[in-house]
Amino acid sequence: MRAANLTFLFTDLVGSTRLIDRLGDHAGEQVMRGHFAMLRSAISQHDGHVVKTLGDGIMAIFRRPDDGVSCSIAMQHGVIRHNGANPDVELAMRVGVHCGPAIRMAGDYYGIPVNIAKRLCDHCTGGQVLVSEAVRSGVQSDRPLDFLEIGGLLFKGLSAPVSTVELLWKKGAGPRARSAGSPLFCGPGGS
Repeated sequence: MRAANLTFLFTDLVGSTRLIDRLGDHAGEQVMRGHFAMLRSAISQHDGHVVKTLGDGIMAIFRRPDDGVSCSIAMQHGVIRHNGANPDVELAMRVGVHCGPAIRMAGDYYGIPVNIAKRLCDHCTGGQVLVSEAVRSGVQSDRPLDFLEIGGLLFKGLSAPVSTVELLWKKGAGPRARSAGSPLFCGPGGS
């Protein structure tokens, strides 16, 4: 069965294994529980659905690009709130968002749009949100959103570069990524 134009969002915590090693299993589990509660709340508040957890990250779907983008902003602000309240246990999260049709099977989703969203997430640094041009062009939000052109990212296994932009979700965030140019190869992370 095909799913029409769903928006796929992946998150990943940077350095979570190191953090849990430093805190110990019990305290690390408490941090992860709080983090996942915040992610699930943001997803629910933006009309999304959690598909699955992936270690220290999550895969979610949304019907509209607006909801996926708004959710990614809410999630990053949730991390900022956590860090303000817990300066000795700071988190850094990366988020990737892409949209398109995918195959639904046994409650999960498969296909190129899913792979692209995951690879965008994997390409991020902590605190960064990368979205495809397909997502940006599908956003119909009334509030102004700022994006930084990244250009074409060529991920392993894909024949064409993915036109990518960074969502500048922080007020006053300045450019810190590559400017548009020739496609960048991003490997080896998968097939």
